[in-house]
Amino acid sequence: MTCHGCHSDCERHGRDRYGHRRYRCRQCSKTGIPSVRPDGVWATMHHMELKLEQVRPEDLDEVVGFLRRVFQAPPNAHFLQTDHVQWKFFEPRPDWDGSRS
Repeated sequence: MTCHGCHSDCERHGRDRYGHRRYRCRQCSKTGIPSVRPDGVWATMHHMELKLEQVRPEDLDEVVGFLRRVFQAPPNAHFLQTDHVQWKFFEPRPDWDGSRS
């Protein structure tokens, strides 16, 4: 198994939650699960970088829409009312400078 990024050898690196074998590149330390092409040859290793961003007040509608889809909530769900979400994520607390969540 070779890394598709730097073409170095990879070593076994445990298993994912579904039991698939994971590999780690010995040179660049990228990890992933190999995929198999239709002809049966090992293809690339999947790698996804994690990027975290703080939610801003102007993202409120997008946050509510996301939560509504994830929880499959009806339009009148109390916990997804705009004023409640505004309070939960953006209103300051007297004992904390950050958000409530």
